[in-house]
Amino acid sequence: LNTAFTGCSYVSDYVEGEITNRASFSAEATYSGGTVTVTWDKTDSSDSFAGIEIYRTSDKNDEYADYELVASRYFNTHIGDNLDDGTTTSYTDTTPPSSGIYFYRVGFIHIERDDNDVLYSASNPGLYNQYTSIDAISGYAKVVIP
Repeated sequence: LNTAFTGCSYVSDYVEGEITNRASFSAEATYSGGTVTVTWDKTDSSDSFAGIEIYRTSDKNDEYADYELVASRYFNTHIGDNLDDGTTTSYTDTTPPSSGIYFYRVGFIHIERDDNDVLYSASNPGLYNQYTSIDAISGYAKVVIP
């Protein structure tokens, strides 16, 4: 698995492992007007919730391709997309890849520390990567981009 950011190896390892396990919740993806909208049916209001991450297959027409990180709470070009809110149930990928069939997944990220006092910062990505892991991951959502 490849990720868009160095230091995010936990994403690669965990997503790869979780893909072989049963999905925790459902997701759907639709293409319209040059964007892909991913929706899901899970929310999270727990004290350990740290954010939502969106993944997509790196190669078109290959459901077994590696997944890449498309968006997350801090490390994407769409920081204002409410991925820090556990009640968010959709994400719009405004820069989808070229035409083909792709698969999206959604991950719910939890803090690993009991005291929940780690302050995340976009200027300090190591804190987010160091103290979080994927708690739940969706089933794949297939989308055809014309």
